[in-house]
Amino acid sequence: MRLFPLPLSLMHTHHSPRAILRHKSILASAAGLAVACSALVSVPEALALPTDLGADVTYSDTVLYGNTGGSALPPDDSSTSSGNYLYLNETKFVSPCVIYGGFSQNVPVINNWVRVDGVNFPQGSVIYGGYSVDGEVGSCPVDIFAINVEKVWGGYSQNSGVTGSRVVISGVVSGRGVIGEVVGAEGRTVSGGRVYIRGGETFGKIYGAKGVVSAIDNQVDIEGGATVGTISGAVSEGLCANNIVKLGSNSNPFGSVVTITGSIIGAETSSSTATNTGNTVRLHSGNILSPTVVGAHGGLSATDNAIYLNTIDPDTRCLGNATFGTETKFFGAYYDSDDGSRDFFSGNTLHKGNDTPILWDGTGEGNYGAQNFEYLKFYYDGAANIGSLDTTVRRPTEGIVKIDTDPENNGTGHAITFGGLIGGTGGLQKVGAGKLILSSRAEYTGALSVVGGTVVLDGVNQSATSVSVAPGATLAGTGTANASGAVTLAGTISPGVNAGAIGKLTFNSAGGDFVIKSTAILSIDLDAAAGADVVENFGDITIETGAQLLLASIGGDIVIGDEFTILSAVGGKIDGNFEQTEFELQGTSLRLVTVTRTRDGGEGEDLLLRVVARLKGSPLPYGPYATPIVPEPSVYALCGGLAALSFAAFRRHRKNRRR
Repeated sequence: MRLFPLPLSLMHTHHSPRAILRHKSILASAAGLAVACSALVSVPEALALPTDLGADVTYSDTVLYGNTGGSALPPDDSSTSSGNYLYLNETKFVSPCVIYGGFSQNVPVINNWVRVDGVNFPQGSVIYGGYSVDGEVGSCPVDIFAINVEKVWGGYSQNSGVTGSRVVISGVVSGRGVIGEVVGAEGRTVSGGRVYIRGGETFGKIYGAKGVVSAIDNQVDIEGGATVGTISGAVSEGLCANNIVKLGSNSNPFGSVVTITGSIIGAETSSSTATNTGNTVRLHSGNILSPTVVGAHGGLSATDNAIYLNTIDPDTRCLGNATFGTETKFFGAYYDSDDGSRDFFSGNTLHKGNDTPILWDGTGEGNYGAQNFEYLKFYYDGAANIGSLDTTVRRPTEGIVKIDTDPENNGTGHAITFGGLIGGTGGLQKVGAGKLILSSRAEYTGALSVVGGTVVLDGVNQSATSVSVAPGATLAGTGTANASGAVTLAGTISPGVNAGAIGKLTFNSAGGDFVIKSTAILSIDLDAAAGADVVENFGDITIETGAQLLLASIGGDIVIGDEFTILSAVGGKIDGNFEQTEFELQGTSLRLVTVTRTRDGGEGEDLLLRVVARLKGSPLPYGPYATPIVPEPSVYALCGGLAALSFAAFRRHRKNRRR
């Protein structure tokens, strides 16, 4: 990338220094100015006294250099290219110009500073904090109070690296706040580029940095009072890493409104072999009308990029209040074309801090049916409000979208209701504490796995290649899980949406095994009138030794002869039983019994809880592991017979003694 703001002939045209340039100390020192402008970046060390281009002066020069005293005289490499300070205070220009805080051909340009206050530049004007053709550029800030200018660069090097340069814009005067493009730093390798917008009117494009080989650790931070087009944390032909775009400032995150009309991108690379990793978009405030919000754009791989929507600002600890347009789409990673090689997208995460609705259309052009988020993390209780979800995650391994309802890792988590369509070729995995309530249909073709917390199927159908529940996790609800493969239940299975409410949880695993593992707990509610919770599978059911049955609640009075179906294998058989098969409840004895029944699905087996006897004395408290002491009816008959024989023998013995 070989960029020249003006032709070389113009850049090196010799002009006579102007006698009217006034070298005066407006403040006691550069440090004193920094105190007066404490909201801006710190003054670089070892700066000369400011060169003040005063308000009563009009310039016709097209190029001004800080390291030649603010004159149009081009510096050579023997000139001081470091520690220059150029101050433009209500200065007037009659034609487009280029301003350099420091300039060199081959030597480093370090610690130069340009401050601009109330200058209405002619169209086409450009400002550089520091500029070098072949030398390095570092720590060259540009501070702007009121300006109308075409482009602003903090630091620029055509053929070398740029570090630590920045642009700060604040307090723009109404009517003079139009800036076409702002770049924190640009060079072959770029790091530490910063753009801070503390106020303004209209901005075209804002880039934290532009790099050729790499762009690392650059940032765009916008507080408010501005309308902005496109924003990118960094742009590079090569590696992009750890770049940030943030809306919502540290000191006053929501004091003024930001309106974003163009795309917001954490980082973007034009190379089909480069990596996009660790880039972040944080949207804590503003009116987001962008067509797309993207964690990373382009490259061979895009990993561990993140978008934060209205989460708590890590600096201010304030909860976000941004709003989003009805056409805004969100992508963890995005690419413009598919040549079959861009298939590594992992660790990209969407963090959502409140229930502000966002559009999430997995069929958007350019993303080939995938948002490419591996993690969705929710920090609140309520509706997800993210539209549809596409589980197609392009990765070398199987695609899985992981939903985390406990991103704070406090062990409690949140309850999130997802009401949008779930589709795609990947799987859905619930991680972390808390509850995920699925209240809409699902058409994804991957696996459903519950690793942590609870998943509730609220009367909806879920299609998956397999269903699994890990130890310590829970699957609940009244819906249907259609699994073409295996169903493996090693955690808690709890039919019904709410505790105490009777419900049926249905599975269709005709194409694979249905196994209740030894670590599993089947949690059942009983109701004398409504029956019991039931797990139904269209196919065989296997219960491993050690699996537990928990009688969680009881409603009404049960009597001898009542039967409650808790497990049903429609068209199949039940192999095995729970660890405990007899229970005492409400002063009665209940026993697990397997029976054969015929239904529309064919002959199958049910596992029943049958009330077989009433116990004498006070009812025992019911629970999951009550000790069963329930004699068989034949034992009662035998005991009665023995008692009768003993009594008859006793009477004969007494009669014989009287004789």
